[in-house]
Amino acid sequence: MPSNTTNDKKKFERIYTCSVCSTSYPAKRHSNNPICSQSCRDLKRDTAKAERTSKKIANRLSKIPYSDSWLWIARECRRAGTVEVLQDVDLVELFKVYNARYKCYGWDSDKKQSKFHLCHISPVAGNGSVGLLHHKNLFIGGSLPNQIQGTKSYEGAGLSIRRLTLQPRWIVGKEDTDKQVFAKVQKYLGTKLTDYAKVNPIKKANRFVIAERISKLENNTLKLSDLRKMGTQALMSLEADLTEKEAYSIKLTA
Repeated sequence: MPSNTTNDKKKFERIYTCSVCSTSYPAKRHSNNPICSQSCRDLKRDTAKAERTSKKIANRLSKIPYSDSWLWIARECRRAGTVEVLQDVDLVELFKVYNARYKCYGWDSDKKQSKFHLCHISPVAGNGSVGLLHHKNLFIGGSLPNQIQGTKSYEGAGLSIRRLTLQPRWIVGKEDTDKQVFAKVQKYLGTKLTDYAKVNPIKKANRFVIAERISKLENNTLKLSDLRKMGTQALMSLEADLTEKEAYSIKLTA
């Protein structure tokens, strides 16, 4: 009698192959995604989590060429002639300084520019040195004093790197595209950039978001690449014309 019971149990058992470790094992319950043990179940969960994180990071990094703060970094690297200005950079603190400038409003309507600048303590074009793009080397100051100060530097003040120590592989040309600059920035920062993107969202500038919306309109005749070259106000006006809606506008005074 016991032997018959054992045989009956075996009749209901099926042999499955674990989707994680490929081990064959018997099971009574049918499964479309068989897993042989708790350790394999945990491994699959951790792998899926890592894949989701990897996709999130890749998605955020893909927005870098369309982010105002990162386009600023590209301009500063091009201005300095090297991505080594990001030496020992703390991206979170750097962007805090960058975003703090929006709390200072002083628009010069004649010159069409802000009365406040992000100023370097150790100048970008110093005497034999390059001022770093680092939060400890930047402050928000008046545009006129900043222009008067020019490339003057003070010994022991600010952060810089000697020009003689600059490595050729990190050099950035004035004619290099943003894409070329970002490629070097990404390689130079390495895991520091991926660690940043893992925790911090990277947002597209509003003008790029509007440009993408316009590109999807049936009555639009401009290419997305051309739309991305336009300013925010021009894009808002164009979208308003194409959708037959009134453009949103706001007037700011000092």
